[in-house]
Amino acid sequence: MGWCCCYKPTLLIIVFTFFFSQSFAAKFSLPFVWPLPAKFSFGNQTLSVDPTLSLIGNAANNGYSFGFVRTDKAAYDVNKLNVVVHNKTEELQLGVDESYNLFITKAIGSGKVTIEANTVFGALRGLETFSQLCSFDYSTKTVQIYKAPW
Repeated sequence: MGWCCCYKPTLLIIVFTFFFSQSFAAKFSLPFVWPLPAKFSFGNQTLSVDPTLSLIGNAANNGYSFGFVRTDKAAYDVNKLNVVVHNKTEELQLGVDESYNLFITKAIGSGKVTIEANTVFGALRGLETFSQLCSFDYSTKTVQIYKAPW
């Protein structure tokens, strides 16, 4: 009887906190991105990503494409990934600029992802964030970006 009485309020608080946090997270869920960007905004749309998505721009090697699963969907919301790096010669050192801007837009007929960074290290961080935003939808067999546009 001794330990049971002391821990009942604590157990009640833990259970209440768990269920409250679950319902709060479902209603006001933030994207699961790590590290969390300094500033971001997002929408409430879901975009499908073209499985033949290719990397274009001044930071890309020709012929690089992502290995998404192919589907028979006729049209995709995102079909271009553009990476712009302003300084390609910066070397990795303490304090190097790893900032980036990530834009995910949906246009009529085609959408695109743009990553703009001052250095290749910022572009790498932007690609990491983009990869975390993509998730595979098993019911439609497509890669989706939730909470778009970014």
